[in-house]
Amino acid sequence: MFNMTQKILALDKYKKNITDYLNNFLAQEEKILAKLSLDDNVFDTLKNFLLLGKMSRANLLILSYEILQSNPADLSLKEILPFASALELIQAGLLIHDDIIDQDQKRRGQNSIWQYYALQKSSYNQHYGKSQAICLADLAFFLANQLITEGCAGFNSSNELKNNRPYNQKSFDIQQLINREISQVVMAEMLDVQLAIDEKIPSLEQIMQMYLYKTARYSFSLPLMLAGHLADQSPTIIKQLSQIGEKIGLIYQIQDDYLGIFGDNKKTGKPILSDVREGKKTIFYYYLLKSNTLKSQEKQLLNDCFASQKIEVKQGLALKKLFSSHSLKPVNAQLNQLNQEALTIIDQLNNKQLEKLLKQILVFAQNRQH
Repeated sequence: MFNMTQKILALDKYKKNITDYLNNFLAQEEKILAKLSLDDNVFDTLKNFLLLGKMSRANLLILSYEILQSNPADLSLKEILPFASALELIQAGLLIHDDIIDQDQKRRGQNSIWQYYALQKSSYNQHYGKSQAICLADLAFFLANQLITEGCAGFNSSNELKNNRPYNQKSFDIQQLINREISQVVMAEMLDVQLAIDEKIPSLEQIMQMYLYKTARYSFSLPLMLAGHLADQSPTIIKQLSQIGEKIGLIYQIQDDYLGIFGDNKKTGKPILSDVREGKKTIFYYYLLKSNTLKSQEKQLLNDCFASQKIEVKQGLALKKLFSSHSLKPVNAQLNQLNQEALTIIDQLNNKQLEKLLKQILVFAQNRQH
């Protein structure tokens, strides 16, 4: 898709700090809820799932906050880690629910959470597995909300001491921002399911809208905007960060679709062509069906494989060839346009350090292999 020789930013600078914070937080919550007896240690299950993640959203928040903070002497990881950790708990909950909806049995190179629970019973029980996974995801959301509340309280307390003024409005803005962004993720997930069920071909605008609100904004716009709010940046800067996050996030999602077809399942942790099996109407699917050079036998192959759990090896290879021949060129054109739009806004920031970071993240989104 892009030049793989470019330097890719490793968004893992603070992964150990985030991991340690989450471990301590979950250990405390486990003690509080210890009176509830379950066959499975839900906190261990949640923790193990969390620690397999790249934690790129949390790292993006901290890295951008570092730069946006006007007084480096005031920088405190203690103040920012609750928000960063909350983003990872939200991400975990969304992924657990997403795997149930898509019926994916693998995530991050191991059994998805619902599959893990389904296998806990002597007789494989999908209903049990999905029920337990839904509850675990809900727990992750409420734990994240608790961290956000605690983070606002701690942040406000320290800033009141420094500035002798209340920060209630700032807390409200932060909580409102997170709640609204995640609400949009949920609605976009519903749109994704709707598009998969509908027989008609969705418009490109519908697909991009679903990408924007299901992945792009909460993965990139939200951490950047949250950093802006926490660092007391102007509404203009926060709006620019939101727009940059959208462009990078759309590239990130389209690259995800690319990996779902042409990637290495050992790196991605998910089966190749899973989107085809699940009947997902991705941007690659859109351009394939819109191709005016698609032959009748090629259309038949797509019809035979789309939303089918039984795709033979020979069919899979033929599908990859189809996508390569008919979808890659228009998708690359879309990616190049998004890339240029992102760079244009980045160059307007008048902050060289932030510009450098965001350009590195842009390269990361374009080149990631898992």
